Formats: sequence, C-alpha cells, structure tokens
Amino acid sequence: MRSLVGGLGLTNALLIGLVVPLGYAANQYGVEAQMLSLKAHLTAERVAKYIYGREEHWQYHAVRLADLIRLPSSADPVRQRLRDNGDNLVVDTGERMQGPFLRRH
Repeated sequence: MRSLVGGLGLTNALLIGLVVPLGYAANQYGVEAQMLSLKAHLTAERVAKYIYGREEHWQYHAVRLADLIRLPSSADPVRQRLRDNGDNLVVDTGERMQGPFLRRH
C-alpha cells in the first residue's frame, strides 16, 4: 500500500511539474502566433494598397515600402521581410535574430 501511494504521489508530482509548464508554453505560443499573424495582416494590407496601381515597378520603392511596414516600437523585436512573386527579397527590416524565435510564413 505504501509503495502504491508513493508511486501515485511521484506520478502526480511529475504530471504537475511537466504538464502545467508545457500547457503554459503552448498557450503563450498561441498568443505570440496570433500577434504575429495580426501584424503580418496589417502590413500586408498596407503594402497591397501601395502596390495597387504600381504593379510593374513597386519592387524598386524599397525605402517607401520599408516605411510602410515599420511597426511601432515594442519590447519584442520583429523582423519583417517583403518578397516579390519570384521570391526575391525586396525589403528586410530588423536585425538578424538569435533563436529561439517564432517564424510565420
């Protein structure tokens, strides 16, 4: 009986010690993913409005595009890249980030 109670206690402690932090991490990942998705959609809307009517030469307006996709300063660094249909890099804002980081396509 004593070993059963000890085994149950150990199992319970391991579950609490592992599942609770993993649940918190998964929740935090979801929140961060939603924030990045929102930022990406806002940026995409601004860029799409700028490109409309400039379909042939928008890739050459890198400085203006960088201004359009600039986000207000925040505690979390964000690196944004803008590519054309040929997957050529047009604008790259922010510094190269050291991992771990969340990447959205």
